[in-house]
Amino acid sequence: MNEIERAIWEQCDLFGDQVSDALKMLLETKHLYQSVRIDFRDIEVDLSGIRQDARDSLKRILQALPGKPWSAIDRSNHSPMLPANGSIQFQTPDAKLRCSVCKRVEAFNSISTREMSDREARAETSRSGGSIVQDFALSFECQSCKGPHSVFLVRRRGARLTIAGRAPIERIEVPAFIPQDLESWFSGAIVAHQSGQTLAGLFLLRTLVEQWVRTAIGQEGSGLADLALEAYMHSLPDDFKARFPSLRDVYTRISADLHGAIGSEELFAECLADIERHFEARRVFKL
Repeated sequence: MNEIERAIWEQCDLFGDQVSDALKMLLETKHLYQSVRIDFRDIEVDLSGIRQDARDSLKRILQALPGKPWSAIDRSNHSPMLPANGSIQFQTPDAKLRCSVCKRVEAFNSISTREMSDREARAETSRSGGSIVQDFALSFECQSCKGPHSVFLVRRRGARLTIAGRAPIERIEVPAFIPQDLESWFSGAIVAHQSGQTLAGLFLLRTLVEQWVRTAIGQEGSGLADLALEAYMHSLPDDFKARFPSLRDVYTRISADLHGAIGSEELFAECLADIERHFEARRVFKL
């Protein structure tokens, strides 16, 4: 391997490490349809050993590397073989994910990564504003239970990585003070919001409120929600109502947003916090 080939290899290796770090952040901290962007500009190899007349052309080669197709490598069979034209190769990192079997966050081992769009990657370039598009299927196994694999579909568009799909679907840890009958609406609302569907998330929060007050006053089924909310508020101690968020107020604010088809992210965060405080206070008051 000559000096120029070694410089290209070292740059590919550094870029590959950045992709691995970005993938770990994406899988552990982001949600469906959320993204991370990789900034390749701050990583450069030392070119002091390269003769001056070759540096400019070499710099152009290195700068073009992130725009080429990427490939995943098998960490158990990683040998320093320079691709013919230079390309970024990355190792899929292990990650801490919520296990649907263990029902808690566990360490997951990367089992396999497959590039799903190899034949289309170059063709997609012209249809994506000049950014190459690739899709990777990532499979992980829980180190604790060795149960069914968790699988992610990650789309690469240029330097942006996005979770485009996952199985099983993400499930949110629900606080212990939320009644069990409400858990599916509570977690579903958060998943919808985190997936960019805040309007749907607000609808699920309003459903949670309405179904809870009907159950609490024994008025399940049909009937005006306003009457059920009023009866529920009357059933609460005055001290409770004076100090903690009102579910009637939460319901009213969400309804206004839904009628206007707004889907306010700020409103979602506020109402979710109010719902949590309301039910946590119910536990304190032993209601």
